[in-house]
Amino acid sequence: MKKKLITAVVTFALALSSLTGCGGAATSGNTSTQTTGDSSVITIARPIDSSTLDPIMTGNNEDIWLLSLMLQGLTKSSADGTEIEPCLAETWDISDDNLTYTFHIRKGLKFSTGDPVTKDDWEYSLNRYLTSEESPWRGMVSMVDSIEVPDDTTVIFHLNAVSPTFLASTALFSMSVMPKAYCEEVGEDGIASKPVGTGPYALESWTIGDSMTFVKNQYYWDAGKPETDKIVFNVVADDNTRVMQLQSGQVDAITYVPNNRVDELKATDGIEVLSFDSTESRHITLNNSVEALSDARVRMALLKATDREALISAVYYGNAELSTGLIGPAQPYYDKDLTPVAYDLEGAKELLKEAGYENGFEVTIDIRSGNSNELQEATMLKEQWAKAGVTLNIEELDGSTVSDEWYSMDFEMMFTSLTSDTADTNQFAQGISIADLKDCYHTLWSGEKQKEAEKLATEAGTEMDTAKRAEEYNQLQEICAEENPILPLYYIPFMVATRSNVKNFSQTPLGSYNFDTLVKE
Repeated sequence: MKKKLITAVVTFALALSSLTGCGGAATSGNTSTQTTGDSSVITIARPIDSSTLDPIMTGNNEDIWLLSLMLQGLTKSSADGTEIEPCLAETWDISDDNLTYTFHIRKGLKFSTGDPVTKDDWEYSLNRYLTSEESPWRGMVSMVDSIEVPDDTTVIFHLNAVSPTFLASTALFSMSVMPKAYCEEVGEDGIASKPVGTGPYALESWTIGDSMTFVKNQYYWDAGKPETDKIVFNVVADDNTRVMQLQSGQVDAITYVPNNRVDELKATDGIEVLSFDSTESRHITLNNSVEALSDARVRMALLKATDREALISAVYYGNAELSTGLIGPAQPYYDKDLTPVAYDLEGAKELLKEAGYENGFEVTIDIRSGNSNELQEATMLKEQWAKAGVTLNIEELDGSTVSDEWYSMDFEMMFTSLTSDTADTNQFAQGISIADLKDCYHTLWSGEKQKEAEKLATEAGTEMDTAKRAEEYNQLQEICAEENPILPLYYIPFMVATRSNVKNFSQTPLGSYNFDTLVKE
């Protein structure tokens, strides 16, 4: 079977970049007011609604992070996002040649409908994903040659090549099991709007743009969990409105806490601010085919001309840390020996002179209109880069136009964010390094160093020896730190604020919510 390349291995968190500073709140006030006084109901305000809940089709964090409430697969990522743990499969065996994985499923599993999980459901769900030509996640399991499901409690994968990433891929939401009969009855639209799984909750209702309600799965296999009967997610786009609803007790928790309100909320009685380690990193994605930006010296000059500490202080109010490059500290194989590039205006000028741009050049950054964070970041960059002789033009466009430009590579630079979805470094490494995978994360990075990086990422993706993998990933990180096909800015934690009586709110570094023990006292 010919191995297919990954079509989109990285979650491009374009939507995340547009959350802060948006207006036009779509509050679900009636739902909030009616439910928050009930200890069996927890209401959470988030700034953006989901677009699809089909586990093999979504690529947006606002969808992905909710899927684990409803859907489960053979394995799951650990709480720290770096290991693989049992989920619906209690154990698994790996053949001596590392080409056959046999998973042993828990007995007596039921969907939230009360129907038993059968071999037909596993065959349907896995094959739906493995054979999809449209799923952005298909490439994550391109090493799978075939599957067998001999009975209700056994799933066997036959690989076409050894893969250190396969086990991590089994924890992807796209590998979740769903009931065949239900899915065939409701079709693609039904799966996207109301998937059914074995998770701790079931989706009760979804009013697009307003709210989404989950209820406790009475057939959940993990006895005694979840501890809360109902969870309601309200869409409240405006930052200040979300904060106000939390302060007034209209909601029990809010996600994407606006950075300029963090200190205020920390000082407010009855409110807790939670900061979770995350894999989210913020960058400036560069079109490396632009003449000036095609020179690594110019890209390094721009990074040296960027006072990132000032950006963190002004835009994120100190709630971020300097990035060293491609892979972050919450991910496996992070190179701890790398240090962030320091602000060095004179060094930036010297590099520009070496590259033939002593008199500077002009470049345009596209930002989303109405996004105050991006406007502030771009305005500060404009002032900083001007000192090195670089003229930064700022073009404000609506979000859909920015998205179109991203996919068509019709831009010079734009702000982007990345979050990992697996407990393996391969997702980021291949995404930025391999030309056939969306042109190296839409950068059009090329040249000898890119080819070297692609070779390292490819080899690390099939290397079973962890020490050798670490060496390859370290070399890859060093190349990216020298080449800067994307300009690394900072690592950003997941910020959540809750009422003090809400306990055990948990979010993994991969972003997924673990609400098994979430309670309101």
